Formats: sequence, structure tokens, C-alpha cells
Amino acid sequence: MDLLKNIIFGFVTGITEFLPVSSGAHQGLFYYIFGITTRDSVQNLLVHIGVFLSVVIGYHEVVSRLQREQKNIVLGRRRARSLDNKTAYDLRLMKTATVPMLIGLILYFATYRWEHSLPAIMAFFLLNGLSLLLADHAPQGNKDARSMTGLDGIVMGVLGALSALPGISRTGMITSYATLRGADRQHSGSWAIVLALPAMIFAIVFDFYGIFALGVGGLSFVGLLGSILSGVAAFCGGYIGISVLQTVMRHSGFSGFAFYSFGASLLAFILYLIS
Repeated sequence: MDLLKNIIFGFVTGITEFLPVSSGAHQGLFYYIFGITTRDSVQNLLVHIGVFLSVVIGYHEVVSRLQREQKNIVLGRRRARSLDNKTAYDLRLMKTATVPMLIGLILYFATYRWEHSLPAIMAFFLLNGLSLLLADHAPQGNKDARSMTGLDGIVMGVLGALSALPGISRTGMITSYATLRGADRQHSGSWAIVLALPAMIFAIVFDFYGIFALGVGGLSFVGLLGSILSGVAAFCGGYIGISVLQTVMRHSGFSGFAFYSFGASLLAFILYLIS
């Protein structure tokens, strides 16, 4: 993969990680269109690190608020201290949703070959679009985490794990479910962004395991440079994706992303017919 392709790959991966259109399916289409048959383990690692940092930096205010609340909760067990009630519920919801997301690792091991399957990408893109369209026609709600239950957190975690399937978006599934449950769209988007953190941590750990278990092969200077550029581009794409998602959640609905998913499904179908 030349340097320009590395940059495009990283940027597309980063921005689609947060927009509700499936990062995994875009990676699969990228590999198919450019005839790439093997993944670069170092590139995967640096791309995931780039996406992780885009959340930590691009969503710093919210992440810091949750971190402070976690410290307050620990201190509150030993001394009287007022807590930010709303943030405490946000943190509880995030913790509840994180554990079920481990299912995504199991699901990825079982289905990772599907990322090169055009019929699978087509079908899951279609499902993703339908879920977004359903959420777009749901009545507008105003609930925040204080109105959500532990079961809601578990369901969001399980739905987030489905992003291991190419075409299913973690952001799309979480925001769709939360919106259908009556949550405010901005809160729905915020939960999806924050839940990218444990997802990326799982992915980074998995990438390190793959590198130590299988090695990196004959990694050249150009190959390493390309992987670094992919990671930087993923950070930039992720940062932009977070900003775009926040804007969309404030001012519009999901229909644009739903029709984009339908278009991507049609593209996968056309590629399958001509292959």
C-alpha cells in the first residue's frame, strides 16, 4: 500500500468510526477496491491508537468530567462530598455498557472473514440503514442517563458489540436504540462517542497480541512510515467525525446516514455482480 492509500485508509477509518456508517465495512470495501488481501498489524495498531486519541483529545471535556466523577465516587465512600448527579448516571451507564462490548471480540473472531465478503457487507449496511431510518422517525425525546436503566446500558453494550459485523455501526446502533428509548439525540451521540474508548482499548490490546504472537514480518521503513501516516490520518478523521456527529445530533436526524448506508449496500451489490 503506497503512502497516499495509507493516508486515505486511516482518514476513512477514523471518520467512519464515529459517523453511523460502519468503519469495518468501509475498510472491507477499501481493501476490495484496491485489491489488498492482507492486513498490516502495525497499521491496525496505529490506526486504533489514532482513533483512541481523537476521543481523548476531541472529546476531552466530557471524558475529563467522567474521570472526575469517578474520583468523586471513590472519595465519596470515605467522606461526605456532593456529586454531579447527572454525570454520575452517565458514568454508571457507560460502565454497564462496557462489559457486554467484550462480546464484540468473540463476534469478531467468529466473523472476521466477513469483512472481505461483499454479500455480508451489503446485508449489514442495509440493516444499519433500516435501524437509522427507524430511529429518525421516532418521536423526539428528552431523556438523559438519569432516565435510563442498567438494562439499557447492557443493551447498548451488546448493540455496540455488533459493530464487529461489517456494515453495522456502533454509533448507529447505540444512538438508534437510545433515541427509540426516548433519549435526547445529543446524549445518544455522546454515549456512542464515549463508548468508543473501551472499544478502542480492546482493539489495541488485540493488536498488540497479534504483533507479539505473529510478528510484523519484513517491516520496511516505507511500510512503517505508511502505518504512522495512517495513524495520524485516523486521528484527524476521528476528530472531524466527532465534530460532525455532534453537529448532526444537534441540528438534524439520521436519514442522511440511513440513505448513505443504502447507497453503500448498493455499491457492495454492484461490486459483487461485476466481480
